[in-house]
Amino acid sequence: MIKWCRVAGYCLLLAWVAPGLTPHAQAEPVNRVVAVVNNEVITSYELNKKIKEATGFTPEDLMKRDERAFPEVRKQILELMINEKITEAKIRELNIKVSQKQIDESVENVKRENQLTQEQLRSRLQGEGLTWEKYLERMKM
Repeated sequence: MIKWCRVAGYCLLLAWVAPGLTPHAQAEPVNRVVAVVNNEVITSYELNKKIKEATGFTPEDLMKRDERAFPEVRKQILELMINEKITEAKIRELNIKVSQKQIDESVENVKRENQLTQEQLRSRLQGEGLTWEKYLERMKM
């Protein structure tokens, strides 16, 4: 059975496909709002993705590694995401633009300070699971 419902302005598709499941069965949320910053939502999916990006571990693996430290790591990464949203809003408000030249100069500074060639920098980024495009996007931010 498939059912559509509208909750808080969102359309949800509810599907019961397993035998014995009824509309009254309990379900785990796949994604939920963990924070709202200036009318912008941060979801658990986005937070989990950022945890993986920042630590190299899925939230589940990170929790298995150190169950007591996990809530603090999660909190710190969520605070980072909140600060990013606030910063992005301020940048839009002040209409600040970063030129490609400024990004290129920043990359050159990183290479110089770390005594890296272009290839070495790209290799390190790849080792951290970061694409060149994502790195440039971060430099822009």
